[in-house]
Amino acid sequence: MNHRFLILVLILFCTTVAARAQNAGLITAKVLADGEPTAYATVILHQAADSAFVKASTTGDDGVFELAGVTPGDYFVAVSYVGFATHSSDVFVFTGGETKRLDDIFLRVASEQLDEVVVVSTRPIVEVHPDKTVFNVEGSINASGNTALELLRKSPGVVVDNNDNVILAGKNGVQIYFDGKPSPLRGEDLAIT
Repeated sequence: MNHRFLILVLILFCTTVAARAQNAGLITAKVLADGEPTAYATVILHQAADSAFVKASTTGDDGVFELAGVTPGDYFVAVSYVGFATHSSDVFVFTGGETKRLDDIFLRVASEQLDEVVVVSTRPIVEVHPDKTVFNVEGSINASGNTALELLRKSPGVVVDNNDNVILAGKNGVQIYFDGKPSPLRGEDLAIT
């Protein structure tokens, strides 16, 4: 390649960068929420034509942000902060080579009206306690149409032998409780309940 051509391209590049640096400027404003300066709000500078991202910053402890090195163009600023609605400024023209101070930005509380809230709680199907294992049949899909013994056969850790004896964790003589109360029923009795 020709060295003169490379030098010319380098000179044009440096001239363009220098011209942009001279035209670059600063955009600043103060962000307030509930009348107080808002620290650490997110500020994004967008091009007005296509909403393309240009620069981002956050506000300082005093609620002021600065966007440095901005070239001339038409822009708008979007400010967001947790618990507040995102604020988008009007489109403004930035001529560059200056410090443009925007009007104070006031954030409004984001409010959303809920019609109704329903809280539903369900017990886990199996609860393991130090002294007992609880099988909550109301949470099981097998609860309808089965006897108590059939439900026990399908319970984890429970074995029902051919003589309808209930064995839990390898131990015979398991005491059965219904609704937290001891039951005198044994395996063969559970087959008909």
